[in-house]
Amino acid sequence: MEASSQSAIIRYLKGSGLACSVTLLLFIFYTISLGDINQFLLLAFILTVHTYAGAAAGELLLQLLKPLETWLVYPLLGVFIFGSLGALHGLFIILTYDLVGFFIGVTMASSISFFFSPLIKSRPLSFLFAAMGPSLFIIILLSSFFAKALGQN
Repeated sequence: MEASSQSAIIRYLKGSGLACSVTLLLFIFYTISLGDINQFLLLAFILTVHTYAGAAAGELLLQLLKPLETWLVYPLLGVFIFGSLGALHGLFIILTYDLVGFFIGVTMASSISFFFSPLIKSRPLSFLFAAMGPSLFIIILLSSFFAKALGQN
């Protein structure tokens, strides 16, 4: 199945799964570098939900930008637009949940990775990326529960 014939749901799941993976990996990196963050699981859940919601908006935006795909500046335009909207989405998350500012960088990277997801043409890779985001969240969830069970809270 070529990218042009991929269904809209597969395109959405591929992009959102990739964006969610980037989000959660950067979140883990920031958590390790900043030290203990209160409510780790809640923040991971919030970021996961917002990533999938933002990906729905991103899919619509990709459809609006489709006529510009042949332009030479399309990649730069896409990175600028998706990066800017990712920054605004990060700011929204910060203000809504009264959080620290590093979420802006996380959501920007997530949005930009969603923009580049249509470059993935392989059907197996599309399914892999679609499954990566939820799988990574489940691994984080199980790891947290095991750590609590072992008393390493």
